[in-house]
Amino acid sequence: MRQTAFVISGAAILFARLLQAMTVVGSLLPAVLVLILSFSDESILYFPPQNWGLSLYRMVVSSPVWLSTLVVSFKVGSCAAALALVVASPAAYAIARREGLLSRCCEYLSLGPMVIPLTSYSVGLYFVFVKLHLIGTMFGLVLAHAVLALPVTIIALLTMLRRIPKNYELVAMSLGASRTRAIAGITARLLLPAFGAAFIFAFLTSFDDAVLVSFLGGTGVTTLSKAIFDSMQFSLDPSIAAISALLMTATGLLITAASLLRRPLQ
Repeated sequence: MRQTAFVISGAAILFARLLQAMTVVGSLLPAVLVLILSFSDESILYFPPQNWGLSLYRMVVSSPVWLSTLVVSFKVGSCAAALALVVASPAAYAIARREGLLSRCCEYLSLGPMVIPLTSYSVGLYFVFVKLHLIGTMFGLVLAHAVLALPVTIIALLTMLRRIPKNYELVAMSLGASRTRAIAGITARLLLPAFGAAFIFAFLTSFDDAVLVSFLGGTGVTTLSKAIFDSMQFSLDPSIAAISALLMTATGLLITAASLLRRPLQ
């Protein structure tokens, strides 16, 4: 019986590891294929590429459409991330330092934009923005993206805030510091890496969005994600492979940077 149980247990472990390996390969395979296709030197994408080169990357760098939409994405993403960080910082502090039902309810409500389907959120905002004349404006898109990025920003700050003991502020106030000075001089300084990580996560949330901008951008604002979506829908531009490879690389570097920023408090 023991030998049979050992064999079954070993088979289960082997199956679990095989399933994990298949999951990892299935997740990475599309990215690897896109990376390989980005070095194709053909006007039409084939796999495997018949000729290799950097012509697709040169097309991206020389295209005014891709460069202009990239600038718009950086502007919208940076402003939305900064606005989300300004709103999330006091909210996360209040949630972390208070206990009870009200604090938990506020925490759950702050995750609303993450739970609500993005299409429903976009349709609702569309009717509101039409009345406010914000359709096709960068200001309106920044507001929408800031709300969309609020949950990840609050989560990143809450994770760090709950690692900082409340006693630090109490000791500072017992030595004569005001509450504001204790928060700014101790808690805020300890949260500097978390601020950087939260900003990166919020920026990536905004930069990656193509749904909100499709509803709210109108003809006035076109981000890089929207331009990629339109190009894939209405044409077959091979330079999309190069853009996708660049975006995957940049996203990986930013996530690595955010992880390194969060490490000092862990």
